[in-house]
This record gives sequence, C-alpha cells and structure tokens, in this order.
Amino acid sequence: MTRCLKNLPIDIVTPKDINLKLEILVDGQSPKENALKKALAYFRQTQIPMLGADFRLYIDRVPRPN
Repeated sequence: MTRCLKNLPIDIVTPKDINLKLEILVDGQSPKENALKKALAYFRQTQIPMLGADFRLYIDRVPRPN
C-alpha cells in the first residue's frame, strides 16, 4: 500500500510506525467488509484516517465452514 501511494503529497504512516497492533476479527462476508472493519478499528484508536486491505483468498460459490 505504501509503495502504491508513495507519489502522493501525503505522509504515509503504518500502524507499525506508531507501534500499534490490534487484534481484529476479520469475519466479514467480503474482502471489502474486512478492509473496512480494519480501517475503522485503527481509526478509532488513533483518529488518523486509515486505509484498510484484506488480501485473503476468496473463492465464489464455496460454502464457508461453520
């Protein structure tokens, strides 16, 4: 993410840069839901605008285990 945004006129700060680690349950129904959940959790702790990403493998039409 940092590499993709490096040419923008903004300072990029990662949770690691500010020594912040949260345990976030990523149980959303889509990568978008999980990314939003992560971004909101970090924002609530820091009040810094966040980008979230979810890079798990998702395969359509495969039932999720219970």
